[in-house]
Amino acid sequence: MTLILTAPYLKKLPSIIASIFVRLGTNATLSEDKLTAFVSNRSGARVDHGKIAGKWYWEARLKNQADFSTTVKDALGPWIGVALNGFPMNNVTLSVLTSTPYQYIMLNASSLGTYTDIYNFKTKTDSQVPAPKQGDVIGIALDMDARTLQFYCNGVKIGVLQTFPAGQRFWPNVAGNNEGTLSETEFNFGASPFAFPVPEGFNPGYYL
Repeated sequence: MTLILTAPYLKKLPSIIASIFVRLGTNATLSEDKLTAFVSNRSGARVDHGKIAGKWYWEARLKNQADFSTTVKDALGPWIGVALNGFPMNNVTLSVLTSTPYQYIMLNASSLGTYTDIYNFKTKTDSQVPAPKQGDVIGIALDMDARTLQFYCNGVKIGVLQTFPAGQRFWPNVAGNNEGTLSETEFNFGASPFAFPVPEGFNPGYYL
């Protein structure tokens, strides 16, 4: 029998602690509760522990995607996904994404244009992902047992199912997209109710 722990239980059980961000790049800051990441100039933030097994679901709300270089409403959002511990926290450029030796899977949460991209370890695996907008909620369903990751936007699957090789330990990760762009993204790792249903079979959160 599988025990499903909802958000209120996560607060009551001392053995289950929802993740927070702890590792920051030079141009990244956090809210007081360490769940909202403010990233700019290609810096990033990473949570306090990685996973090698289990099925985990968490959400990221795109709160403020301000592009200082233009006056248009749409803007470059952050990169959201998972990465190995050695993935860089600074200077996360496209050239880094296509050359880094560290495995990662990242959604380009940009609202510039109709579609956006997913990169999976040096390769653009999907370029026809409907572009999320400010206020949207990105869901991440990471299955370390089946070695897959599925992105959601407002409860609907977006992008093709991503796969990765065995033997990885992934950390939830967020990174600034470009020079002059400040992104505010609020993460929910299970310490409060989710905005959308948790996919069947997944733990409701990312926690110890």
